[in-house]
Parts: sequence; structure tokens; C-alpha cells
Amino acid sequence: MNWIFGNRKKPTGWAAPELLAGRGSLGLVAAALLILVGAMTDTAAFKAVLDLLLNEAEVFSWLMALGATALALMAAATAGIALAGLRHGRAGVVPAIAVLTIAWLALGVVLLVVRWHSAELTESALGFGAGAGPDAAKVERGHYAAWFFFALYLVSGLCTAFEAERLYNPVYFAHRRFARRSAQQSTEVARLAALKVRADSVVDQCVGEFDREDERMTAAIRERQALGAELANYARHLMAVHMQDPAKTGVTETGPVPLPSSGPAAEPDDDGDAEIRRAG
Repeated sequence: MNWIFGNRKKPTGWAAPELLAGRGSLGLVAAALLILVGAMTDTAAFKAVLDLLLNEAEVFSWLMALGATALALMAAATAGIALAGLRHGRAGVVPAIAVLTIAWLALGVVLLVVRWHSAELTESALGFGAGAGPDAAKVERGHYAAWFFFALYLVSGLCTAFEAERLYNPVYFAHRRFARRSAQQSTEVARLAALKVRADSVVDQCVGEFDREDERMTAAIRERQALGAELANYARHLMAVHMQDPAKTGVTETGPVPLPSSGPAAEPDDDGDAEIRRAG
């Protein structure tokens, strides 16, 4: 917003702030409803024309009428988008605007001509053989109906082109896409962050379990060392009793003792027995 304070030039074109802000929802809904009503009227007009030109089933006529209405509105909307590009300096859109406009008007003129002549043909068919010509009043009303449907066709197409030209903004649409993509990426980052927290918790749990297993292994080794020392002393005592000579068995000396509980556990030797520290 530095351009407000005169530090730099205000953005223009597609990036103008009043265009990037988007349009009001109420105006969009109102325009959509009006275009929908106009499309329904065009569909009814095309249906009447197709009934005059084709002798087909009702479903086929309705499908053709819906298709013609969709094509007409699509041509008008595309012409409006091309006009928006022309207004913002896009080159090479003038031929596209001309072709789309001609196609759209040609479809409307066909609608007008068929409705115009259908009134005269209908009255001529009704009056044939009765000695009376077509009713001028009914023919005139048919002409008015043809002009009425053509006017509705023009209004619905022009409104569609105007709304398409007014709403089309590729920069705004790009910002919307980037905003959606940013929201998706933020959600994915949050999901991955939560997954990392859970993984760290599992790692801490496994490390704690490993430490507890190591402590249990150390306690088992020391317990085995203590039992070995006790058995060694008991063997010395039995040998002294059997030999009746304590001096030969060293029973008068300090026997094997296990390592203190605060020190590291002794490693087992090749015979599977722990090394026993003897006091000299």
C-alpha cells in the first residue's frame, strides 16, 4: 500500500487493487440469476423455432434448444473475455471478437427470421381453402413476438458479454489459485509437523526402552557375578573341610567378591563365567 502515500505508482491493469479485491457476492448472484432467466427465455424461443423447422420428438427439440442457448451464451461470454483482453492491451483478439460477434448475431437473426415468417405461414395455412387470406392482426402480433424474442436474445447475450468482460481477471484468478494452493500446503505442513512430533515421541519411547533393557542386562550380569563369587567361596570352604588343611585352600584369605554395584559390570569370559575380581 505504499502507493497510497506517494512512494510509488499505483498498480494498473489486471493488478489494480479494485480488480484484485474481487466482486461482491450479491452482485454476482443477481447477475447469474438474470442471465439464467434470459437463458430460459432463449431456450423457449429456440424450442418454438425448432418446432416450426423440425418435426421431431419433444425431448430432441428441448435438447437442441438447450444446446443452441448454451452455444449463444458461450459465444457472448467468450467475446466479452476477448474484449477484456483487448481493453488491457492484449494483441490479436480483434479477429476473435469479430468472429464470435458475427456468429452470435447470426444465430439471433435466424431466430428472428424464422419467427417472423412463421406467423405468415401459419395464418396462410389456416386460411387456405376457406377463401380468406391471412389475418393481418395475427400476423402483426407474430411479428411483434419475433422482435420480442430477438430483443430478449440480444439483451441476454449482451449482459453475458458485459459480465464476462467485467469479471474476467487472470491476475485475480491466479491469486485465488495461489491462495487455495497455499492453504493446501499449510494443511500439509501441519499434518507433516504432527507426524514428526509423533515420530519423535516414538523414538524417545524406543530410546527409553533401550536404556531400560540395558539397565536390566547390567543388573543380570552383576547378579550372576555375585552368585559366582558366592559359589566360589562355598567351594573353597568345602575343599578346606575335605582336606583338613585350610592353608592349602586359602580359606583364611579373602575370597572372591563381586564388583561394586556402582561400577561397570564385568564382561563374561570364554567359559561363560564373569571375571571375578579378587582382593589381594
